[in-house]
Parts: sequence; structure tokens; C-alpha cells
Amino acid sequence: MARSSTARAGSVLAIVPLVVMLSAGSAFADERHKPATRPADTRPTVTVSDVSIVEPVAGASALASFTVSVSAAPAHIMFLPVHTENGTARWQTGDYVPIWRLLAFSPDGPTSKTVNVRVRGDAVTEGAETFTLVVTAGIRHGVRDRLPDVVGTATITPATTPPPPPPPPAFAVNVTDASVSEPHTGGLSDGVVSIAPVQAAAHDVVVTYELVGVDATAGSDFVTQTGTLTFVAGSTAAQNVVVTVVGDDTQEVDETFRVQFHVADNSVTLTPSFATVTIVDNTNSGPVLDPQ
Repeated sequence: MARSSTARAGSVLAIVPLVVMLSAGSAFADERHKPATRPADTRPTVTVSDVSIVEPVAGASALASFTVSVSAAPAHIMFLPVHTENGTARWQTGDYVPIWRLLAFSPDGPTSKTVNVRVRGDAVTEGAETFTLVVTAGIRHGVRDRLPDVVGTATITPATTPPPPPPPPAFAVNVTDASVSEPHTGGLSDGVVSIAPVQAAAHDVVVTYELVGVDATAGSDFVTQTGTLTFVAGSTAAQNVVVTVVGDDTQEVDETFRVQFHVADNSVTLTPSFATVTIVDNTNSGPVLDPQ
């Protein structure tokens, strides 16, 4: 019986160390499988500005300037690769010049950097177009930081043609036409047209004139001439233009020409801008020959 008791006691002593070892191993395994505590992410955040630029004229170029910024100076040097990507604007069609560049932000350096992209103009009529500047994941100490991509958008707006200047104010005038009987061959006859302001102008208005044929021919039917008339400020007095008709004995229909008026400095617009002179044919018998 004593032997049997000794054997049982030895078995108990042998089991105790095994239980202790198993318990320690289980505690170690539990500790090993606990999730690791990650340090707080202290890296600065990255931003990229948007850009709007008016498209240059065809053949010219201009710079679209993006600003890439970090929220604070990094603890260690940080490299940020940047590149352009097509939107509706495409570098393949010459809308802009693509870039790929590496920006470096250091602990003692500035927190903003400018990235210029050259935009080219063309003669194509089109709406606004866009492309983007992409900042890819940062690299610190040669290891990729897994920062999310940050994007800035450049909008190329079409150049707008400035509106035309407003037309000059109207300068209303009264004109009188003239009718001149055609003299015989070799003869000359004068006619008079007049022009007068409806209301006095606030400043002097200088008017030039010239004679323009309608169906009468300059040189053979009337004497070509030009001249200048000045309407002084505050006056509505009429001024006359004397025209000279050249005669012939050709049987024909009545013919006309104009005295065409122009304002020398385009400060006002004449209304109306011409007077009509009619040359009355001097033949009264026989068939009428239409020059047409």
C-alpha cells in the first residue's frame, strides 16, 4: 500500500510543472496576438490649389501656376512626386505641356511651392477645358508613405472678345437735294446742296464730303471734288456744297450722283449722310437711250 501511495504522489508532482508551463504558454500566445499599437500619424497634410487661366491667343502660351502646400514643416525631408493628367484638355492636342517633377519639403524649408504648367493657345472655337495636377503618395527616407493622392484642377477658359465700343451718338442733319439741267456738249452747270444740323452740337463738328457716282460717271458727267465743312458748337446754320455738271448732247435718261458726307473724327454719326444730285437730260425729242 505504501508503494502505491508513493506512486500517486509522484504523479501529482509531475503534473504540476506541466500545468504551470501550459498556463505560461497560453498567456504568451494571448499577448502575442494582441493588435500592435500604431503611433499617431504626424505627417503634414498636402493640398493643391485649383487654377483658372484664360486661353492665350493662337500661337502664344501662358503659365498655369499651382500651389502645392503642406500643413506644417515635416519632421524629416518629404518628397512629393507631381505630374499632370488629361481632362478635357489634352497635351496630345497641344492644349498644355505635360510635366513630371519631384518636390522636396524639408524641416527648415518653406511649406508651399509653385508648380508651373505651360498652357498653349489655339484658333479652335471651344468651351472651357480642364486638366489636373496630381500629387502622388509621399516618399520619406526612401520608403513610400502611402499618402492619398491630392489633385488640383486647372480650368482653361476661352478668351472672350471684348464688346465693341458703343456707336457714336447720332448727329441729325437736314440735307437738301439738287436737280441740275444738263448743259450742251462742252458746257458746265452748277447745282447746290445744303446741310444743316437739326440741333446745335456741344462741340465743333468737322464734316468732309466727296462726290460719288450712282449712275452718273465722275469726270464725264460731273466734276469730281472733295471738301470740308465745319459746324461750330451751338450753331444750326446751313452750309452749302456747290457741284458742277458736265454737259453732252447724248440722248439718255436722267442720271444721279451723291454728295457723301463723313464726320472727320467719327465723334458723331450723321443722319442722313448724303445728298442726291439729279442731272436732268437736255434732249426733249426722239427715243431715249437707256445706258443700261
